[in-house]
Amino acid sequence: MSAVKKLGLEGRIVCLHSSMKSFGCRFEGGASAVIRAFTDSGCTLIVPSFSYRFTVRPPENMRPAQNGYDYENMLPESGIDGAYTPETDEISAEYMGQVPLEAVKTKGRARGNHPVCSFAGVGPLAAEIIGTQSSTDVFAPLRAIADKGGYAVMMGTGLATMTALHLAEQMAGRNMFIRWAKSPDGGIIECECGGCSEGFGNFEPVVSGMERRGGAGKSVWRAFPLAEFLEEASAAIRKNPAITHCRRVFEGNKPCMLCEDAVKGGCVRRVE
Repeated sequence: MSAVKKLGLEGRIVCLHSSMKSFGCRFEGGASAVIRAFTDSGCTLIVPSFSYRFTVRPPENMRPAQNGYDYENMLPESGIDGAYTPETDEISAEYMGQVPLEAVKTKGRARGNHPVCSFAGVGPLAAEIIGTQSSTDVFAPLRAIADKGGYAVMMGTGLATMTALHLAEQMAGRNMFIRWAKSPDGGIIECECGGCSEGFGNFEPVVSGMERRGGAGKSVWRAFPLAEFLEEASAAIRKNPAITHCRRVFEGNKPCMLCEDAVKGGCVRRVE
């Protein structure tokens, strides 16, 4: 709780990206203790709770162009039967980590209505913030946090995990990518998602001057005022679209398809 207080986050809305490994040791309570440190300080804690295994392959009539997706070599469908609902505890824990996994199991938590890239929240304003999310407005909770003067906190993680940078891309004029999931009525729905984040470390010179830095144990915490962060990051993208591009090279010496299509402006909808 002292780390939350030292960063001036008491009573704030916080979007947390976290690495329990960053503490360098196990401690009593683990991820649940981290959540309590924020909620006992009066915070509303919001975390990404993505569930990639709900994605399915798109039918031929739902394949927009410039979508960061290889339709010719599509991956097999996920092994999850049925459709996502906000009540499920299913989460891609191998990517999200222990704190989001614990958050979706917390009594009274709220979880967004997005089958692939949901957010989950605990605390006094969680239902209000999370309730803004839909399958076609994936980053609405982050906009709501920014509008209310909230913060993004990196708990032992780098900017490559900063989901808000995808919202900055959208604010800069990019279209979000489209992915697909089963709907409760048995059909397939489109849902907006972000793209590659491996190049987001390029934003360090842009946003480092606005951070508050603290921590607990060996874990370094960086707190960013989200509204200011989004304004500066989106301006940087408009000035230099390639700032988001990662340096990964794939089979055939091809650059990242997600980054290539993002820099071009993102998904292009079919004109009927």
